[in-house]
This record gives sequence, C-alpha cells and structure tokens, in this order.
Amino acid sequence: MGRMNPLLLYPVEKLNISLFPLFRGIVHGCSLLIHKSHFERVGLFDIRLKSTQDYALWFKMFREAELLFTPDFLVKSRVHPEQGTHKITNHLEECNNLWMGMISELTAEEMRKMDGSVLKFYKEEARFLEATPYSQAWSFTKHRFENTGLVLLKSTISVVIPFKNRINWLLEAIESVLSQTYKNIEIIVVDDSSDDDLSPLHNLLAKDGRIHYMRSNGKGVSAARNTGIAMATGAFIAFLDSDDLFYPEKLETQLKYMVSECLSFSHTSYNRMTNSGQILECMDTSYFVGNVFPSILCNCPVATPAVMADALLLKEHLFDEKIHIGEDTCLWIDIAYMYEFGAIKTPFVSVRIGETSAFQNKDKQLIGITNIMSHIAQNPLYKDNTNEIGLLASYLGRTLCGGLSDKTYDETPVLLAPIQKRKPFIVRFVQSGFRGIRRIAFALGLKRMIGRSRLYRRMEQRGTLQRLRG
Repeated sequence: MGRMNPLLLYPVEKLNISLFPLFRGIVHGCSLLIHKSHFERVGLFDIRLKSTQDYALWFKMFREAELLFTPDFLVKSRVHPEQGTHKITNHLEECNNLWMGMISELTAEEMRKMDGSVLKFYKEEARFLEATPYSQAWSFTKHRFENTGLVLLKSTISVVIPFKNRINWLLEAIESVLSQTYKNIEIIVVDDSSDDDLSPLHNLLAKDGRIHYMRSNGKGVSAARNTGIAMATGAFIAFLDSDDLFYPEKLETQLKYMVSECLSFSHTSYNRMTNSGQILECMDTSYFVGNVFPSILCNCPVATPAVMADALLLKEHLFDEKIHIGEDTCLWIDIAYMYEFGAIKTPFVSVRIGETSAFQNKDKQLIGITNIMSHIAQNPLYKDNTNEIGLLASYLGRTLCGGLSDKTYDETPVLLAPIQKRKPFIVRFVQSGFRGIRRIAFALGLKRMIGRSRLYRRMEQRGTLQRLRG
C-alpha cells in the first residue's frame, strides 16, 4: 500500500490551477466533491467511452470551474488485476485519443496558465506522457513541442515605441531596431500627440514598410503602449522608449533564449547613459529570474526597454492607462504573479538618464511608489505578502520624510515639518502592512496621511499634484 501525495510532485499553487492536475494525471474521481450545478451545465458521463468517460467529463468541467486542492488523505483506492480498465479491448486507443483530443482543444491561455508558456506546456506534457503507455499521445505532443519551437524561432517580433516630440532621439531609437541582426520585425511608433515637425519620421516610414505609425489620443505612455500592443502582429512584443537604444543582437539573443527556456516573459540587463550617449553604469538585473513574486512587490529592477514577452500574454494584460508613473512595474507585478521571469546577464539596451527621469526625480519617485502601492492595495491576491508590502511602505515613508526635492519646494524644511513629526505613524504603517496601504494611495492615501498639513495644501496650490500625475 502506498500514498499518492501530489505535494511531493508539485507546489500547491499548481494543484489549484483547475486543468493542471488533470493534465498531469493525478485526478482520481473518488477524491472529487462536485456541486450538481456543474453536471447540469456541462452534462453527464459519455456512456460511449468505456475507459476515459471520467477524464473527458472532468476536462469539460475544469475548463469552467475553479478547483480547490486539499492535502488531506480522505480516500483509499484499490489497485488490482480485476479492474475494468484491464479488460477493455480498445483501452489504449481510447486513452490516446482522449489525450490528443484534450491537448488539441486547449487554448494558448489555458496552456500558459498551467506551465507559463505554450512551448513549456508541450514540453512538460510530453515528459509526462513519455512515462505512460500512451505512446501515440506522447509522439503527438512531442511533435507539437518541436514544431512550435521551430515556428517561434522564425516568428515576427513587434517593437512598440511610444513617443511625444524628441524626434531626433526617436529616429536614433528606430535605427537601433532596424540594425538588429534579427530581421523579421515590425516597428510600431505611437505618437502621443506630438507637435514637432514629423516630416523626418514620415520620410523614414516611406522607405521601410516594416515601420508603422499611429497617432494616439494624448492620454499618456500607457495608452500609447496599449495602442501599439493592439496593433502588433508578431508572436512576441518588445518595448523601446523613444530616447533609448537597442544593441544589434538584442532581439535575436532574447528570442533564442525565450524559446530555449520556454518562457513567456524575459528581460535583459541594461546600461544607463547620459543624454549625450555616454555610458554611466551597467545595471545587472540577471538575478531577477524565475519566480520573482512576491519579491517584485518591493523591488522591481526591470527596465521596460529590456522586456520581451509573448504577444498574447500582453494583449490579455495591458498597462493601466490611469497610471503615468510606475505603470510598467504595476504590469510586471501582475505578470509575475502568474509567470516566471527569464533574465539575461548581458546588457542589450542603453537607457537615457536625464533630469526628467524618475531615477533622478524624487517627486516622480514618490508618485510612482504610491501608484504601485495603490495598485497592490486594489488586488486582494497580494494582501498576504506583508513583509514585501512593509518594505515598500518603509521606502515610501523615507521618501516622504526626506525625499522631496528642494527644486520643487523652495520651503521644503518648513513644509516637511508636519511629516517629520509623523515618523511614528510611518513605523506603525509599516507594521500594519496591507491595511496601511489603503491610507496612503496617492491623492487618496497621501491626502489622508497628511491631509490637513500645509504640505498637501501647498502642493495643491502650486498645481504640483496635477503636473506630476501628467
């Protein structure tokens, strides 16, 4: 007698993905408790199936219903030579047909939800089937894995470049994409209501049919990127800001890496450079790899121009258009909750760092952090990660207590006095974890935290809040 303990094979998060236990062959019908409404909705067992009637029905149900795994041992199941499956004439044929049919019906989203990418699903499913008697289903899945990989290695990569004015830098950015060693690309430039002379850009558009132009509605970078994502026809999407540059082998290296590792999301290290193009330092982000949730809640080193992701994944998870600072981190958090990150140590991007960059501007950092905290607060799935939330809250507290720039506030020492006196509150906020976030979301939380202080009133009078949000 032995025990079948799924937790020895897979983490509980996987076991609560409805279709995952089914496709790894660990669902036993006697262990299920099913509300009768599911039978009313999808029907009953197919009496024509002698061996697979249970899995065929579970497949229909689990595509629509949530599954909750419990670790308790509550069922004893006998395994003996007189079982019906040993006497069914076409047992193997029926099982092979079941597996091939279920795999064929799966959507890309369902496969990504189970294993992180379509390619990895085929790889892991083939590995599972190889250990079963269902050789035909194994060969079918293995072929899909190999064929999908070959197709992806030749697939189109869409590069989305939002811009507003700065036409000279934009042309440099586009040229860095055109100079890629990987040539199967399309470039989507999204104009966020520029008022500069765009004739140099239109001249370039006329010369290369891979470049597509779209005029956006002036709602900001998030809306512009979403417009580009909607237009993208490639299997993968990469992002490039109009003042940044790709290195020639960026897309080719990243594509090969993602296919070889069966990934839906990856990023590379990057270099920081001055406005004139002088390299300042290399930011090695290769440590940020694998399952980066929940650590990403308090630390996200990913630069948006270093990202490449499955196009369908991004079409399902867009940038929040209400956020103009920190919007990329908010999206990476949502993706990290469900998918592993890939990371490449070599820097393949140069990112310009100027006075207007959030890296240099403490006021923008404040807005960005509070936007991220508000985003976390609005998602109940994140609330239990109090350690990471507390660290982010602590950083926000330090920024509030000493990070606002003298350039923006000429009376900073006086204006900060009300906040400095509230340091004990910040300590209590860190200790309170998630509950405190709701008291600090920017314009709601910030106002509640220092609502009657002269700092907030002065910021409102000067129009600073509206200016930074935009």
